[in-house]
Amino acid sequence: MCLKPRALPPIPEDTQRVSLLVFRRRTLALRLGDELADVLGDEDFADLYSPTGQPALSPALLALVLVLQFLEECSDRVAAEMVRSRIDWKYCLHLPLADPGFDSSVLCEFRQRLVRGGAERRAFDAILECLKERFFAQSPGPAYRQHRGAGGSSGAEPAGVGDGDAPAGAGSHRQR
Repeated sequence: MCLKPRALPPIPEDTQRVSLLVFRRRTLALRLGDELADVLGDEDFADLYSPTGQPALSPALLALVLVLQFLEECSDRVAAEMVRSRIDWKYCLHLPLADPGFDSSVLCEFRQRLVRGGAERRAFDAILECLKERFFAQSPGPAYRQHRGAGGSSGAEPAGVGDGDAPAGAGSHRQR
């Protein structure tokens, strides 16, 4: 497989329009689509591909699928089906609604390519750094400190975590 690096395209108009109509509250996948498109590029994975051969699917797109798969706690087969059928996943991946997706074996092959190239943490580290810079650069607010108190954690989530207005990556990821 060879790599023809390309940036994720803008979110297609049909995907934007339908997602605004369908989702009253922004899902985590929608927020990630807005925030992470510029974090990973195909060129970040160029060293893992041969200069010749059949063109590969976008490794930046596949890395985002792996992130969504982790958040949803689903198998490769289910993740591939979600790429085909979930509007919020298509939004996150900047795919048109009619995109047919790919076979689930592609995810296993991509994961193996990452491991063989010693690049297992590449996407994770880039996304984590982005989230730190964009959302967690400031110190916790008073509501968080109040929950933590002098004796440690109260076991409750900090104020605002888990609601629809929380930053990407915070609170419950099981919004459906």
